[in-house]
This record gives sequence, structure tokens and C-alpha cells, in this order.
Amino acid sequence: MLAAGTVACGPPNLPGEEEGFGDEIGTTDTEAETDTSGTTETDTTTETDTTTETTTETTTETETDTTETETTETTETTDTGIDCTQELVLGGISIDGQEALDTVAGVSVFTGGLELSGALGDLSPLQCLREIDGYLFIHDTDLTGFAGLEQLERVGAYFYVGQSPVLDFSGLEALTEVGGFVHVTSNPVLQSLDGLDSLASVGDFLHVDHNPALEQIDALAQISAVGDLRIEANGSLSNLDGLAALTQIQSHLFLWSSGMVDIDGLAGLSSVGTDVWIQENPALQNVDGLAGLSSVPGMVRIDINPALQHVDGLDGLQFAGGGVSLWSNAALQRVRLASLAEAGAIVRIGFSSDLAELGPSPLQTVDGDLLIWSTGLSELGGLPALNFVGETLWIDGNALLPTCTAQALADQATVLGPTV
Repeated sequence: MLAAGTVACGPPNLPGEEEGFGDEIGTTDTEAETDTSGTTETDTTTETDTTTETTTETTTETETDTTETETTETTETTDTGIDCTQELVLGGISIDGQEALDTVAGVSVFTGGLELSGALGDLSPLQCLREIDGYLFIHDTDLTGFAGLEQLERVGAYFYVGQSPVLDFSGLEALTEVGGFVHVTSNPVLQSLDGLDSLASVGDFLHVDHNPALEQIDALAQISAVGDLRIEANGSLSNLDGLAALTQIQSHLFLWSSGMVDIDGLAGLSSVGTDVWIQENPALQNVDGLAGLSSVPGMVRIDINPALQHVDGLDGLQFAGGGVSLWSNAALQRVRLASLAEAGAIVRIGFSSDLAELGPSPLQTVDGDLLIWSTGLSELGGLPALNFVGETLWIDGNALLPTCTAQALADQATVLGPTV
């Protein structure tokens, strides 16, 4: 997170924070905090709110639904030769332990949701299950995989897997569709998402967070669109190559506190609906995977990535409605922004002492503040087209930058606020 405490000099609050820029993204109200259990609570759009509601409210709902459960029964033989009782369960059900799981052996369809928790051993009693019209909520179990769900093809609402010793998703190879969100969180020994290789459709957000042993997400290779993508606190995850088919994110892109060296797996991404926020990824060297983005309605915020050397991946970006922040990237050497003509809010570049190259950029209009703080720049000739700054022009703490150079930039543009 950005905090005024990191500033060696300047105002007590960073310029622009009064506009919701401090710990928020652009014009949205987004806060992410990690609780003591390692899960993430998120307030962003309506979609993301369902994450916290899921983990706090689902148990009550499913337990209530259990009292309304009804079944109908026929008999059929599956393609695998297993004789299954075709049992339709009406309403949601919560299963806590092996004994309760055995009571639904032979079920092929749940019309409501299914919650699984406790000591289950394995899921073999569910070997006939093909479809869940509601949610599949798996948490606090002893499961290491999903053997027993080999016939499950569809989950109509959300799919949540958390707080369990799962190693991968083996057993879910037939799953092709999740109608709501997919949230994989706080699984301490999860190594991969292998088993989800057939998953092609996710109706809402995709969050993979707080899985410290997760090494790769290659199984997501069929997914082309999601509502919101969050990859957070997966320290062993070195790349996003499993997202090569992803072309559209309808809401936010969050990449936080993970082990990626690059994000080349996002090279096919051409559309983000609101904001791009890439922060506190200690090994990240570049953002070349963003080269397909030409317009971002919200903010592009790439902050506190200590190994980041350049942002050439933003050279195709022409418009950023919520502004651009390149803040406290200690190893950053160059910023071109080679196509950016307009920023709808703040542009700030700062606390990068190795930054020696800015532009050439066609940037003409900054509707909010323009800040260039504490860099290694010695000249500002890379902004020859700048003609309008809607608020403050703030150039400070650049030891190699002559005062007259900063003044020349102020003289070439109309600045509605003060010049500092």
C-alpha cells in the first residue's frame, strides 16, 4: 500500500489521496485486507462483494435448505459402467463428515447448493454426481484431491475451495462450467490447479489467493473471459502462463504479492473493464503481458514492485480513465508511455531513483495532478506534447533535474492548479 510515511519530503498526504487514490483504485471504492485466517475480504464491485458474503453466510443458508431436501429416484448405468441411483436432491444440503456424505451416495443432481466440510476421507460416494445447480462450497476439509467427482460437469452458481490440504484438483477433469465465481483460497499445500483443465466458462470472478505453495495455474488454459481476476499472495507462483487464452476481464485485474517474474501469460488480454492494479510483487521484472491493452476505463496502478525494470508493456496504452501510477518501483529505469495521449485523472511517477528515461510520450492531457517525484531524471524533454494539467503540477525531489527544466514544462502547459 502507498503511505505518506514513505515520502522523504513533501506534504503529509500524497497529492491525489483526497480523490480516493491512497489505497483505492481510480474512481472505485476498493479495499483489500487479509484477515488472520489468510482469507481476503474485498469491497469492490457487486461481484466481488459476494466473496465475503460467501464465506460468512453460506453455512446458514445451506443448513436451512437441508430441511427442505426432497429426492426422486430412478436407476441408470453411467458411461463408466457404474450402476447409479438417479437421485435428484431438491434444495441445498450441508455435509460435515463421512457419515453424512454416505447418505447422498448415488446422487446425480443437486438442484440447490452442496457444502462439504469436516473429515470426509474421500468423495467416492459422489461418483454419480453430474450436476449441481447451486453452489459447491468446499472448506475446512481433510481432502487432498477430488477423486469421486469424475462425472461432475457443471456447477450452476459459485465454486469455492478453501482452508483445506488439497494438492491439486484431480478428479474434476469433467468440469466445464461454473455459472458464478471461482474462488481458491488459503490452501497451504496446493501445488497446482491440475484437474480443472476442461473448465472453459466462469460466469463471474476468478480469485486465486493465499496459496503459498502454488507453483502453476496451467490448468486454466481454456478460460477466455472472467468478471474479475485476482491473483494474490501466491508466493511460489512464478508465471501466469495458464491464462494464455484470456482475452477479456469485465471488471478489475489485481496482481498482488505473488512470485511472478513476468506476466507474459496475459499477452492475449485485450480488454479490462475497470482497473489494473499490480503491486508488491517482489520478483516481477516487466509488464510486457499488458501489451494488448489500448484503453483502460479505470486506473493503471503499478506500484511497489522492487525488481521492475521497465513498463514497456504499457506502450500500447492510449487512454487511462482513472490515471496512471508508477510509484516506488526501486529498480525502474525507463518509462515511455509511447501511446498515452490522455489520462482522465492523476499521473504520478516517483520514488524510482534509477529512472533516467521518461518518454518520448504523446501525453497531452492530464485531468488531475501530474507528479514527478524523487527520480533520477535529468531532463523532461520526453513530454513535448503536454498542454494541460487539470490540477497540481508537482515536480520535486529529483536531484539531477535542473529547476529551469521543471519550470519550462510548467510554462508549456496550461496548469489549473498550483505548480510546485
